[in-house]
Amino acid sequence: MRLLLALGFLTRIPIPLTSSREERSLSSLLPFFPIVGIIIGLIYHFCTLILDLILPGKIVAFIIVILTVYITGGLHLDGLSDTFDGYFSGKSGDKMIAIMRDSTIGVYGAFSIWFILFGKWIFLYTIVISENLEVLALFPFVGRLILYQVVKSYPYPSGVKGLGEKMKEESSENSFMIVLITLIIMLISTYFYLDMILVIILSLLITGVLVNLFVRKISYKLNGVTGDVYGASCELSELLFMFFLIVGWGM
Repeated sequence: MRLLLALGFLTRIPIPLTSSREERSLSSLLPFFPIVGIIIGLIYHFCTLILDLILPGKIVAFIIVILTVYITGGLHLDGLSDTFDGYFSGKSGDKMIAIMRDSTIGVYGAFSIWFILFGKWIFLYTIVISENLEVLALFPFVGRLILYQVVKSYPYPSGVKGLGEKMKEESSENSFMIVLITLIIMLISTYFYLDMILVIILSLLITGVLVNLFVRKISYKLNGVTGDVYGASCELSELLFMFFLIVGWGM
């Protein structure tokens, strides 16, 4: 039930389910975010398989980029743009939060969206022409895995209200076990690609370190991390993971 509710929260996929208030709490859905990432990645994978039969690689990559925005409703892109506007404003504390909550988008926010979408197009095209389409199921998983880690690792700014605050509520004691089992299953699935498994693990670790360095700087400015930063961590993780995978193949 919670997996389906998490799928409905993170995507446009309609989930017509009745559930209790406890089951709908974001903190209880959080452990299932990485599994939702796998589901989203499989959608990208199968769509690419079909499109690659009839269209050139650049157009396939472009369509998949559009799909990444449509299927998620731009949920994390919104957080990314707000985070960049706030971080590069030179402000901190309440002034930075006010900028992040402004409904208008600034120069840095617009640039961040262009940067992410253009970067994904380049990297997806590289993956498509390399014919390693299996990894398309990995990058949405990695994005939501690191999102989960960021939520668990950093405090939420006191006095700030939002969806991110609800994610910080105490979740069930088996929360970590759900995520750990998901990660183990994903690593086992890469066993069939022994030539790639080291690259995948290293890409995941390096991505996690770099994203956390960025999040830590924001946490220092805000005395915590908001929901916008959660979204930014997901988008940056997806892009960086694809980049390091491609670099690893080249090496």
